[in-house]
Amino acid sequence: MPQMLKAILPYIPPGLARSLMAAPVLTPCAEQFRATVLFADISGFTSLTEALAKRGAEGPEEMTRLLNAYFSRLISAIESE
Repeated sequence: MPQMLKAILPYIPPGLARSLMAAPVLTPCAEQFRATVLFADISGFTSLTEALAKRGAEGPEEMTRLLNAYFSRLISAIESE
């Protein structure tokens, strides 16, 4: 498996990942499928990140927890549609 393919697998949809692993040829192609794209601007993100950074190693863990909770709620709302 090419190194570039290994690098992108965690960031692509599972169906596309399976197709690429079955035939790992990275050539341009087109495929249509239903998808949802979310662009989010989290108000106060920079100041929150800076405040959490002052907590040392605990800060990034708290940011991860907060982002997981935030995106879990957004994903649930999207999936309910």
